[in-house]
Amino acid sequence: MKGLAEIFPKASKSFLEANAEASPQTHSPKTVIHKSRLNKTEAEFSLLLEAQKRKGEIDGWMFEGVKLRLADGCWYTPDFMTWSFAGKSVLLRFYEVKGAHVWDDAKVKYKVARHQIAWAKFECWQKLQGQWRRLG
Repeated sequence: MKGLAEIFPKASKSFLEANAEASPQTHSPKTVIHKSRLNKTEAEFSLLLEAQKRKGEIDGWMFEGVKLRLADGCWYTPDFMTWSFAGKSVLLRFYEVKGAHVWDDAKVKYKVARHQIAWAKFECWQKLQGQWRRLG
């Protein structure tokens, strides 16, 4: 299997570090912790973010870099986070990236997070038949 550096030879160091591939680690018979890996749709979206970074439109991005608490025992992990510095402030934007099918629980968590977290912007993108479209 090719590594990210081979697939994306012009990728930034932050892209490679944020998306380093690792195999699952077993900590106990009942607990398996998996390192996040980009699926095909997420990998394609990451190229769009990397292009924005190279153009200076954003200062950085991260794949599954944060976990947002929505309620007791309910968490939402956006697929991507970007940040942009504007003077003394920072604009954070969270992205949810979907392929052909969107699960109901994913829709609900995205909508709740977007409603509860006013200090960041949220976008949901879906790729259908080779075309990206913004859902929200």
